[in-house]
Amino acid sequence: MKSNFARTILLSLTSLLIVAPDAFAQRQLCKKKGPTSKIYLAEAIGDSEIQTGEKIYAARQATAFDAPGTVIETKAGAHNAFVYSNGTGLFVGENSRVEINRFVQEPFKPDRNSLVDSPLEPSISQSDVHVAHGAVGVCTSQLVSGSSMSYSTPQAIVNIRGGKVSIVTNANETIVDLLD
Repeated sequence: MKSNFARTILLSLTSLLIVAPDAFAQRQLCKKKGPTSKIYLAEAIGDSEIQTGEKIYAARQATAFDAPGTVIETKAGAHNAFVYSNGTGLFVGENSRVEINRFVQEPFKPDRNSLVDSPLEPSISQSDVHVAHGAVGVCTSQLVSGSSMSYSTPQAIVNIRGGKVSIVTNANETIVDLLD
């Protein structure tokens, strides 16, 4: 009896060791690797919180996050400067709430990366960002064909094609300035 039981346990453990790595690898396939679809915190002044998924972080300079689903909230006297993985700059002013609903970016194309000072973004991207209240500044290179960048507020939707844009919103109004 003991030998049958020991064989059954040994067989179960062996099959578990064979099957478990495959199951773990399949779960990892869904995770994005590499620098695309990220947002990097370049400057953090004052008290701010960044929520990704169910975790909330205090804003710390030189931190990277998966952009989709990220919520940025700044308090009085605080501001943050971010850089998306496609090179777009995002400034978030004090007392602001910004929700990055969608930011999808294709992997970088070698021919686009060879042009270091190129006025074009490095790859096709689609972004959908909601500014619930506060002020943001967006600075982007010329978007390549197939890319889209949409910023919404409670009163407006702004499609950005390139350049510098300032968006200030509250419960009653939205002010959009095209700076460049």
